Amino acid sequence: MNGSTWRTISVGALATAVCVLPVFLTGALAVQIRADLAFGSLGLGIAVGAFRGAAALSASPLGRWVDRLGARRSIRVAVATAGLASIGVAATATSWSILVSWLVVGGCALALGQAGVNRLLVVEVKPKRIGIAFGVKQTAQPVATMLAGLSVPFLALTVGWQWGFALAAALAIVVLVSLPRRPAGTPPASKTAAPPLRNRPTILLVAIGFGLGNLAVSTVPAFFVDSAVRVGITPHLAGGLLAVASGAALLVRLGSGLLSDRISRGHLRICAGLLAVGSVGIALLALGRPGPMMAGVVISLAGAWAYNVLIWVPLMQAYPSQPGAITGAVMPGGLIGGTVGPIVFGAIAQAAGDPTAWLVAAISGALAAVVMMMVARRLERESTG
Repeated sequence: MNGSTWRTISVGALATAVCVLPVFLTGALAVQIRADLAFGSLGLGIAVGAFRGAAALSASPLGRWVDRLGARRSIRVAVATAGLASIGVAATATSWSILVSWLVVGGCALALGQAGVNRLLVVEVKPKRIGIAFGVKQTAQPVATMLAGLSVPFLALTVGWQWGFALAAALAIVVLVSLPRRPAGTPPASKTAAPPLRNRPTILLVAIGFGLGNLAVSTVPAFFVDSAVRVGITPHLAGGLLAVASGAALLVRLGSGLLSDRISRGHLRICAGLLAVGSVGIALLALGRPGPMMAGVVISLAGAWAYNVLIWVPLMQAYPSQPGAITGAVMPGGLIGGTVGPIVFGAIAQAAGDPTAWLVAAISGALAAVVMMMVARRLERESTG
């Protein structure tokens, strides 16, 4: 790939990281934030769920808007909004309600940014490189979680948790400055409404599987540090483990992207396998002992958090003229799962303990694997029929 393509992919990945940092920082810094703002596990779950819920509700209209506005303009608005949410938390979050309010703003930025970056990659990257493009783009979430995990020992335990959000706002400014204008020869955004998406039943099934998978895995970056500290793992080590697990997910996502460019079918079968592996990792967290939890966080994120490259690549290939619309159609499923997951986890953890909550998350991951296998078989039948 040439330098221009790599710059496009890098900007897309950085923009995605900026848009997800507020929620991952909230999870990684939960011990310190909860101590300052005085709320429990359920409050943490609602806060994280509010971010993803706002993204889910806004994803469909914002996705259609992206196809009309254009990728780069959409990304600029999204990154600026995410930066505003981050600095808002850093400067004004003196209560749980203010924290949640800013996370809602950040969730809308995520919905807009995801659709904008997906369109950017589909329009400006050659089709034979779309897999690695999405692999790099999807590394943004583990990178964001890695940064959030590292913020625990380097910021939260030294100068204060607010500085993590302040640095996220600074990163947003860097991305805004580095995002160039649309290069010459790039097709302009459509000014007319796109036709309805075809094959709605299959899209719905993909969204359901996406939701179940995210219901499971969204709990790990949000609750692992807090849960690990309760079983005797130090905050320094817990934050470091989250960073290592995020690095493992990053590598698997890159590998998934490379693989996607080399295969013509079977993406969702591999996706189902990764979800199954991830659910085993989450089940290890349910054991509630330091050793299994250390292994479980790595296995869970490397599997159940690396699967979504293999969702987006075939979808973008199937709907090349409507990347924003298909993102808006499928993304709410994942976001609803990401909304419900932390809330349910927080409620179960508060009522019955962390091990029971982790077990429920593991079961959700296993169900997601089953649904993705069903979708894979359905698509194979349609392609041969």
